[in-house]
Amino acid sequence: KKIVYYVLPDKVSNLSISNNSVSLSKVAGSPSYEIAYKKAGEDNWQTKKTDDLSYTLTVPGDYQIKVRAYKNDAYGSYSKTITAHIA
Repeated sequence: KKIVYYVLPDKVSNLSISNNSVSLSKVAGSPSYEIAYKKAGEDNWQTKKTDDLSYTLTVPGDYQIKVRAYKNDAYGSYSKTITAHIA
């Protein structure tokens, strides 16, 4: 029987938004990120996986956004949720 251990990535701590683009600081040892976002008033989060340190939202509206780092099948905790208005 094979036992696999995963080291969870650190939590994303520096999350910001400027000019409709969500930006984050690199988490050591984590090559990929999952960005979760939803429009104000909606219940379901949409997710986008990326290797980039920024992601642009193109549909206007008020959003809640959070990010977590992942590597292989190990996911870190979500960042603090931020609120943003996309014009």
